[in-house]
Amino acid sequence: MKFASLVRELALIRAPERQVELARLSHAQLGRLPEATIVTVVHGWFELKADGHPDADILREIEGRRKKEYGEESLPGDLTLESYARYRLRLEHPREEKAHDAIFVMQAVHRARQVLGATYREDTEGTTARGARPGAMAILAYAVLIGVIQGSLGFIAAFGSRAAPVSPGAALVVALVAVFLLLGAIGYAGGTVWGRPTLQAGLWGELAVLAIAEAQVAVSAKGSPGGLVPLLVPAAGAIAALYYLHRRHREFTAPLRS
Repeated sequence: MKFASLVRELALIRAPERQVELARLSHAQLGRLPEATIVTVVHGWFELKADGHPDADILREIEGRRKKEYGEESLPGDLTLESYARYRLRLEHPREEKAHDAIFVMQAVHRARQVLGATYREDTEGTTARGARPGAMAILAYAVLIGVIQGSLGFIAAFGSRAAPVSPGAALVVALVAVFLLLGAIGYAGGTVWGRPTLQAGLWGELAVLAIAEAQVAVSAKGSPGGLVPLLVPAAGAIAALYYLHRRHREFTAPLRS
C-alpha cells in the first residue's frame, strides 16, 4: 500500500465523517496530517527492526533523527511504539486533540504495523507478517547444508586425517568459513544484529574457497571442464544468496513510495 493510501485509511479511523474530504486531499496535504507522523514512525521502526535491535533502542534512534531537526524533548518513561507515537503526535500536532486519544493511537499503530508488515519483514529480513519467505528459507537451507558438510570435512582434514588432499591450514580455513555460514544462518533466522553481516561474510568466504578450488582443479585437469561442475553449483548458490540478501535489505530500507 502506498504512503498516501495508508495515511488516508488511518485518518478515517479518527474521522470517518471526513471520507469525502480526505479523498480529495493531495499527497502533500496528507503528509501534514497526524496520521502521516504515525506512518513515518512505524516505517522507521520496521527499517531498524531489520537489523535486530531491541524496540527501545530503535525508538531512541528514531528520536535521534528527530532531534537533529527539531531539538531535544523528554521521551516517555514507558517507551513503546505506541507511547512514542503519542509523544510525537503531541509534539508535532498539539492542536489535534483527537489524534492524542490513546485508543485511536493504538488502533492506528496496529493497522500501520499490519499493512507495513505485509510489505516488509516484521521481525527479521527473512520473515514477514505472513511467515518465512521462500528465498530466506532457501538461503538458510544452503548455509546449514554447506556449513555442516564442509565444516565436518574441514575439521577432520585439519585435525584427524593425515591422508587429506589439502594442508591442515587450508582445511582449517575451509572449516572456519563453514562456521561463519552456520553462525550467520542462526543469527539471520533469529533476527540478531550480527546475523546478516555474518552470513554475508560466510558466503563471501565460501566463494573465495570455491574460487581457489576451481583454480586448482583447472590446473590439474589441463583444460577439461568436467571437474569444475561440482564446484560451480555451490558457487552459483552462494552468488544467488548474496544477491538475495542485498536486494531484500535494499528493498526493506527503501523509503515508502509516494
